[in-house]
This record gives sequence, structure tokens and C-alpha cells, in this order.
Amino acid sequence: MLRQTPFFTALEPQIVSSGLQQDLHPLLRLLWDKAQNVTFFSGRVKDRPLPIEMYDSGAATVRGLSQQQAQNGTRWVWASSGGLVTRWYGPGVEEIITLDCTIDETVNDPATYIDFTHYGDWTIINSSEGPAYLYKPGSAAAAFGNAPTDVQKFMKKLSFVMALGYGDRGTRVGWSDSQNIEEWNPAAGNLAGALSIDDFDTPIVSAHRLGQSISVFSEDQMALVSYIADPYYFGQKVVLDGIGSVSKNGVTGDGKGNYGVGRNGVWWTDSNSYRYIDEGYLHDYLQDNVNWAQKSKIQAVRNDYTGCIEFFFPMVGSTIINEGWSWDPRTGGWSPIPPVAMKDERKLFNRPLVGLEDGTINQDMATRSPTRPLVLETKPLLMQLQSQAGLTDVHNSCRVDEVVLLLKRAKYLEFRVGSAEAQEEDFSWSPWMAIDPLSKTYLLPHMPDGVYWKLEFRNTLEEWELDFQGFMLFGSLEGTKRSQQ
Repeated sequence: MLRQTPFFTALEPQIVSSGLQQDLHPLLRLLWDKAQNVTFFSGRVKDRPLPIEMYDSGAATVRGLSQQQAQNGTRWVWASSGGLVTRWYGPGVEEIITLDCTIDETVNDPATYIDFTHYGDWTIINSSEGPAYLYKPGSAAAAFGNAPTDVQKFMKKLSFVMALGYGDRGTRVGWSDSQNIEEWNPAAGNLAGALSIDDFDTPIVSAHRLGQSISVFSEDQMALVSYIADPYYFGQKVVLDGIGSVSKNGVTGDGKGNYGVGRNGVWWTDSNSYRYIDEGYLHDYLQDNVNWAQKSKIQAVRNDYTGCIEFFFPMVGSTIINEGWSWDPRTGGWSPIPPVAMKDERKLFNRPLVGLEDGTINQDMATRSPTRPLVLETKPLLMQLQSQAGLTDVHNSCRVDEVVLLLKRAKYLEFRVGSAEAQEEDFSWSPWMAIDPLSKTYLLPHMPDGVYWKLEFRNTLEEWELDFQGFMLFGSLEGTKRSQQ
């Protein structure tokens, strides 16, 4: 006879996809203790497929990545393998230009990253060192008109091209003539101009779009640059102190807000307010483990396939990006994800694009092979005749004998249940049981009673699948408290 009332439920979307909280004691974590090759988002836990290669851009680490749709409809991928800039759409790789590239950040210079600004069929190639270059199909890349040099980043706005971060203090913002983007010297016959964000304490580090404006970041401040029409065309206003960017690619956005990595943590802002979204979850872990000497390599990007914001870091003394984390704005869950050298949104292709350390360009989350082992385990759970929120009456010894798993999709997976009298003890585990998405209740063999319980999942074949949306544990109270030694 099946039991009617569960001891423990994990059904709320914010709990099921709460992800990992590396800063918290295991008992204070919301639900999960270990996870690998899954993503927590949209109220569920889903398998995370691996990238599949599109083309090889060279032998060096990818330091630039972009997409362009030409006027004839051709979809181009632009990439930089080290300083070698290439573009590709299928038949073969075109080598465009080779630029100087600083591989590792030094005290005086950040690592080199190349930004691409597409203007129709033309492309501006900028390494933030020296002049930018303009590529026009049918001719070699050449110096970009009389544009300023040593520009941190170029962006397109309306019919203008914006230069963000140059000049002696690095706080200058300029724009080209709207009729001739190669003309940057202001004159009566053109619309070119420039301004300085004088309230910035440090040079401009990064920029991104935010609504109708361009958000501009120094190391610890934020400004908005907006179009204001004739006769000044653009204006600026510093809007926030307390957030900034550590790298050229350290800020991303979803239209409504920006997300980025500053020296004090990972933040969100809408330009009116901000908050640190890693507080209480990953803040201390990142502060203690990121290799801040290589902070210019940190990446932030929106994964518009999953709706999550992803961050990539060089960790524990590494000079390359070796760890990634995904954050779901809907539930606040953090997921560990495979590291990549660079990433770009899903704009012209079916998946986001990723560039790897070996120079290959891939479509992300496109294949379930080769082997990617499932690691998924709950924290030690306390049976309290309620949801896991709160720590009341936590020493009851219980016996769990029924489990209900809520799965929309499951393939080549098994799970087991463990019990222990104390969280530091070895858990006694049930046999592994095959998961059937059609099974509503799993009956456990005789299990030792325990105060703490765990669920653990694993895959049995390489092409496993998972869409997990909650579970319930049923059992009986043994009527005893944990013994006190």
C-alpha cells in the first residue's frame, strides 16, 4: 500500500533549479550538493549537451568571436585565433589580417581581445592596441580612416560608429560622421564629434547596450551614453558608483539589464539600481579562487538558447579560462558549466557559438557525445514533514521506503537513495535503480533508518538525457531522536 503523505518534497521551481551554493554550509544549501554536465534553469534540471565543431580558426586560443549577415544573405563567422583574424561561412577559411596579441595580462597591459563591429558588409577589427582596421570585401584590411587609436571598444549606434575608451585618461568617447564612418574629425560639414566622461576615476574598460543607450563601465563606475540629436548628437551621464568591469568582455545584457563581473563580484543593474547576484552563493568562492592577475580574460555572455547568463573565469592560478558558471535570472540558480575561451549569442545559427583554447569554433550544446558523465547529488536532506526550508526538529530518525521522481524526459539513467545518522558518516545506499520517466513511484528495498538522506543520479550510456522537475520522499518516523554522544 502506497503512503499518502510525503516526508519531504522538492517541487518549487526555485528549489529544484536552485543550483549550487559554494559559499554555504552543506545543510544550508537549498537542495543540491554536487552537479556536473547539467544546467539548472527554468524550474528544472536538464542535461547539457556538448559543443560540436564548425571550423578551425587557427592553433591559438580564440580571442575574438562575432557573427555577420552580409547583404546577400551569407552568414559569416568572424574569429581571432590569437592575433590571426579569419572569417568563414562554409567552403573555406579566409585569413583577413594578423594583429599583435598580448597572450597573458601583465602589470601594465591586459590580455588582447579583438572586437568586431559590422557595418553592412564592412567590418571594423579592433585589438585595443594601436589603430583599428576596416575590412571591405574584395580588398585587404586597411587602417580605419582617421579614427582614434588605442580604442578599448568600437560599437555601432544608429548610422554612427562609436569609439569608447581612448585618449590620455582612457575616458574619451567619439563618433564618426553618419554619412562616412571613416571620417572622425569634427567639421561643419559632418556629424563627427567626441566627449569625455570626466567623472570616471579610471579608464573605460567595457561597454554594452542597455535599452536605447550604451552603458559604459570603468573599474567601479557606470555611465550612459545616449543619442540626443542635433547639435550635440550624443551626451553622457554617470549613473552608478559601486559596480564596474574587470575586462573588455566582462559585461553582457538581455535588453532590460546588464550583467557583469567587477572586482567585488558578479552584479546586475538596470542603470537605476544594482545588486550583486553572487552574494551568499558564489561570492566568497570566486573572490578566493579567481586568478585576479588575469582578470582581463574574464568573460560574460547571455546564452539566449537557455535564457541564462554565463560567466567564465581563470581559476586557482590558471592563465587560461578553466571554469564556467551559469546563472538563471528566473530562479537565481547557479550551475557549473564547461569552460570556453570566448562565447557569442545565438544570432544567426541554431546554437550560441563558442571558441576554445585550441582555436576551434563550435556550436554550443549541439551533441550528446562523446562521454560527459552525469554528476548530480542532493545535499544531506532532513525529513521534517515539510519543505526543506527551515531547520526545526531536525534530529528525527526516519525510514524512507518510497520515492516519486517527476521527470519529463529521462534516458539511460539510474538513481539511488542513501541514509546516515550523521552527515559526516558514510551513507548506506540502496541498489542503483533504472529511471523510467513513466514510473510514478519507486519502492525501495529495506533501508537502514537515518536522520540524513540523499539522492544520487548517474548515467549508464553516453547519450543520456534528463529533464528533472522535482521529487517526493515517503516513509515513516521511527519515533527516536539521534543519539547524543
